[in-house]
Amino acid sequence: TFVTVAPSGELADWELAAIDTEHWVTLAVRPGNTLQPLKPSAETAAGSFAGTVVITPPPGFQVVDTVPPQNVPGTNSFSGTWTVDAQANEFQCRLTERTAFAQTEYFIMLRVRNPSSPGAAYAWSVKVADAAVPYPITIAESKNVRGMAVYGTMVASLAPTNQLVNTGNIVRVEITPSQNV
Repeated sequence: TFVTVAPSGELADWELAAIDTEHWVTLAVRPGNTLQPLKPSAETAAGSFAGTVVITPPPGFQVVDTVPPQNVPGTNSFSGTWTVDAQANEFQCRLTERTAFAQTEYFIMLRVRNPSSPGAAYAWSVKVADAAVPYPITIAESKNVRGMAVYGTMVASLAPTNQLVNTGNIVRVEITPSQNV
């Protein structure tokens, strides 16, 4: 029998967790299944083709299609051609030449725009498809790749009692959750 394992991973790093901000995130992902390149043929064109990895950010996040994904120097990276589909809101890597091993952790930097409102750390989605031409078969998919929380602005103001000379300052913090805790 053929057993498939769902991809796994997490956002390993990000630049900014502020609302409506464009920045790089670093995704660490294990494909869950080994993808081995096929021999070159008329259907796969020149070179060998192992399959496709599709990465979809959670709702609210938007892919930035003006900058392609980047490999992280000194780490394992997917060998292939990246495309960014802004309409489908996903990153796609057509794996070529090298095998992508099931439990090897691969790192990729992706350019995204954070949601315009603060929210919890929603999961990203990773789908792995084989190299079948013209209709690839989804081998495994995970909608459970740990993401990042997005934070809103913080407003501070001075109380009238803190504006008096020769008096102690009072700091009061009020927290209002934006969702049920």
